[in-house]
Amino acid sequence: MFMRPFLSLFFCLLLMMSAVASPCQAGIVNTLRISSSDQAGWSGGFSGSHSAQGGNSRVTKLSFSSLVQYRYGNDLLRLIGSGKRSSSGGVESGRAFMGHLRHNRRLGGPWSTLAFAQWQENPFQRLESRRLLGLGARCDLLAREGLDLALGGAFMWEREQIQDGPGATTGQRLSLFLSLVYPVTSRVSVDALVFFQPAVSEFADHRLFAQGDLKVEITGSLSLFTGVQVEEDSRPAGGVARTDWETSTGFSYDF
Repeated sequence: MFMRPFLSLFFCLLLMMSAVASPCQAGIVNTLRISSSDQAGWSGGFSGSHSAQGGNSRVTKLSFSSLVQYRYGNDLLRLIGSGKRSSSGGVESGRAFMGHLRHNRRLGGPWSTLAFAQWQENPFQRLESRRLLGLGARCDLLAREGLDLALGGAFMWEREQIQDGPGATTGQRLSLFLSLVYPVTSRVSVDALVFFQPAVSEFADHRLFAQGDLKVEITGSLSLFTGVQVEEDSRPAGGVARTDWETSTGFSYDF
């Protein structure tokens, strides 16, 4: 019960941040969620949302996230894909795609390792490609009866190509995260997540991602979700806004 005031405050802060943010396209993506199955063998999940507007303006937006994972013993292998596309008056106004491959291995106690490779593109952020390789660890501080509180971090190697830029740039970043899943009832849960990714050479050069979702189970596999996410890039490409926000409502399906 003591966590409910904290969760209410967290969502209020996110909504306040979204109210003052300027729209651009995302730089960090959520790679910790979609499915949380602990069963051995194959499992996965899919979530998607669609919105349309007509009359004086015609706007459509489609987004999806999908996951396939394989658990064997203390090891977990995940393949994640996500994408977004929006159009206005039949003309494409936004597009982004991400592919992510991750491996985790449980160690003694609350600790587990993590290793990943990721590829992103977002032409409306002038991001032609971003390739990441990372190694790190995760610590599950609380894990019982649907409640999960974890933190972790990784060292990342990054190669980035900006459209019309002088060439590809390389660098190293830290990727630090704090994750909370809190079951309000047996069918309703709150999911909060924060990523912070500073450059190793200069912490003032950073990226930030914060997300909060409310998930309501409809059946054993099908759920309704609604949430908000806020992102910031301290040094975006020229002509791209520093802060991005987005609200979403949709369905997710686990198998």
